[in-house]
Amino acid sequence: MKRIGVGVGIGAVALWVTGCGTAATAQLSTAPTAQRAIGVSSSATPWHGLSVAPMPLIRAIQTATVETGSGELVPLPGQKPIVVFAPWCDHCHQLIRLLAKEDLLPRVTLVAAGLSMYGSTLSVNSAENLVRSSFTQLGISMPADVLYAMPNSALDLAVTRFPTVLIPHEHTWYWQPGYVDNPAFWKVILL
Repeated sequence: MKRIGVGVGIGAVALWVTGCGTAATAQLSTAPTAQRAIGVSSSATPWHGLSVAPMPLIRAIQTATVETGSGELVPLPGQKPIVVFAPWCDHCHQLIRLLAKEDLLPRVTLVAAGLSMYGSTLSVNSAENLVRSSFTQLGISMPADVLYAMPNSALDLAVTRFPTVLIPHEHTWYWQPGYVDNPAFWKVILL
């Protein structure tokens, strides 16, 4: 079981994570996402208290294609942090609301997932309408570049918690599973 704590001091934010087990460090290459190779080392170095993303999730990031609102299949972009959210998820709504309030939404790639609860044959147009409705309920303008991990896609199957935030940093993918209710934490991670 992991426990996460956040401490804020003058000019600094600390996040500590305690838990059991070892992790492998997954290295990013500079190739397009679909062609990235994974380098693995046995020593995982936390970054701002974040753990290295689990290998099944790294493999999904490396191979995943997602759909644009127009239905085009594209490789999952890896140049900036990725927020994988579900339109039905209250914690996702809280994170999106916080990121919008702190003007951090432009710093992330939003990927809607967890859509299989609406049916395995959901169209991207239907998914986009569900996400748009979710943003409307939040009172936030939906960014035009939201991507979709459609039901049974590699990323949809790999993400088991919502929201999941994936952060590329110095050729390594880190992750934050779940919502952290601390604007200072997100500013440190996303700025």
